[in-house]
Amino acid sequence: MKDVDVVIVGGGLSGLYLAYRLQQSNKSYILLEAKSRLGGRIHSKIDDHSGFAMDLGPTWFWPQQRHLLNVLSELEVQFFEQYQQGDGLYQANSDSLQRFSDMAGMQTFRLSGGVYRLIEALQARVDTAALRLSHAVEHVELNDGRWQIQTADTSFTAEHLALAVPPRIATDHIAGLQSYLSEGLFKSLIQTPTWMAAQAKFVAQYDRPFWRDEGLAGHAFSRVGPMIEIHDASAEGEQGYGLFGFIGVNAATRQNYPAQTIEAMCLRQLATLFGDKALATKSHFLQDWAKDRWVATKQDISEPSRHPECHLSPYLDELKKLNISFPVTECAKYDAGLLEGAITSADASLALIMAKA
Repeated sequence: MKDVDVVIVGGGLSGLYLAYRLQQSNKSYILLEAKSRLGGRIHSKIDDHSGFAMDLGPTWFWPQQRHLLNVLSELEVQFFEQYQQGDGLYQANSDSLQRFSDMAGMQTFRLSGGVYRLIEALQARVDTAALRLSHAVEHVELNDGRWQIQTADTSFTAEHLALAVPPRIATDHIAGLQSYLSEGLFKSLIQTPTWMAAQAKFVAQYDRPFWRDEGLAGHAFSRVGPMIEIHDASAEGEQGYGLFGFIGVNAATRQNYPAQTIEAMCLRQLATLFGDKALATKSHFLQDWAKDRWVATKQDISEPSRHPECHLSPYLDELKKLNISFPVTECAKYDAGLLEGAITSADASLALIMAKA
């Protein structure tokens, strides 16, 4: 049985960033990730030849998100401004396609090489021996002020338990947790929707940005679908070109169609919007997060999508007493659901841990 200061459950942005800060603070830790890869909902498909990254999860951040900007600077991760030059399109129905001018709006940034570069930068700065992939936590127990964490074949003990997974994933998958939480805190966790859980995203890569030749920004909004919102997904400079869209068909309905059928429908929609050149992709991918058991719960899939708001401030004394924290974007005080929220929630967890030192 491995004994450490902190066990982190979840190897997404919050969990990895917390591990990075704990290492800087000379705190021992083990990070347990259920999947065979790190990143959680941060996932990028990388073209083997060009290195072009297609983000299948989070994509953007904004200039006011200073905590994330500070981390990017510290880790020397580069970013660039989202392409927004040209006109947009609006598809009101199958027979109507309207063009509107001046897509320039709020300044938006993307990471050079894809959002997964942030995961790679953090992974390179933490102790690889402390990272355990394919280690799903099955049960937790609090004995004599220390947490016992059990996976399928290994157990760990720690003073502090940091659950860096969506609240509903924690309550659904980890037996024993409910026994130690107050009714109010547990209810708050299960009522918090998992951000992106019921969403699906389609990304297409191209040899060149043909839509720009027509004075289009690559942005489109549709009431026809299957994608309801489309944007330019091209890399910085001439490092790769693409379009991506959010699918508006609800998760329950999507289960009735093979992925190939949805992909074909997305390509036909891109051709309707931007011309037949949109059919000639170098590659394309569909990411349906509702099919990921470590992201979406049955409750997430059955409910309408809404923004997460899990305010833990009323339970701060309880968290301190139990030596437990929830460093995950859904539990962020500000920018919940976003990359910024992932960073600030991990910082809050770190403050809780260090206050006990």
